[in-house]
Amino acid sequence: MKKLALLAAVAALTAVPMLSHAASAPAPFTVTVKFTPSCVVTSATGVIDFGTYTAFAGPITSTGVSVPVALSCSRGIGANATAAYGETGASGVLSPANLRYTLSDPTKSFGVGSPATGIAGGDIGTPDTITFKFSGTLLQQAGSGPSASPPIGGSEARTLIISF
Repeated sequence: MKKLALLAAVAALTAVPMLSHAASAPAPFTVTVKFTPSCVVTSATGVIDFGTYTAFAGPITSTGVSVPVALSCSRGIGANATAAYGETGASGVLSPANLRYTLSDPTKSFGVGSPATGIAGGDIGTPDTITFKFSGTLLQQAGSGPSASPPIGGSEARTLIISF
């Protein structure tokens, strides 16, 4: 009789659909990244233009003609960024007029970016921003070249080296 009652109970349990309920179980995992901070040039415009120079006329400073170079950097590395003129330094010669010039030390302005937020749909943050500005001076000098009309020009391509 006990066997019959046990079989009946088992049959009754298997005949009734099981009710399911929501359950949860933690499944921890790790998110990783190998990050290399960097800076990118966002604008580099301008020409240091000394205009027209007549020999021995005196020095000309490119007043008001500064060349801005703007960068966006990973947050935290832009504050230490520096700018230099590379191997040729701050001096150069405008050919074919053979006029020597010097460039000012770059001045730097710095803006601190905002961090990303960790909430869903949150802000990705903003980069640190840096702007370097510099100008030039053409010293009083003879230059060289034939008497020409229009006057002979001169130019030299330069590169600003930015370290961060």
